[in-house]
Amino acid sequence: MSSKKYADIFRKTSACFFIFCTNFTVLSIMFFSEPFQEVFNETYTFSKSSVTKRKKQ
Repeated sequence: MSSKKYADIFRKTSACFFIFCTNFTVLSIMFFSEPFQEVFNETYTFSKSSVTKRKKQ
């Protein structure tokens, strides 16, 4: 009985934690959207150029 209660509590806390993490991630991405997109574009173009350089060699 006690183990079932602990499992229920754990399930509820993990669900709340997951929802909190998801919301936090979404908010942070929205907040840092412009610099995040710039960094993402830079890394993406850098990786693309490095891949094409490797293919040429």
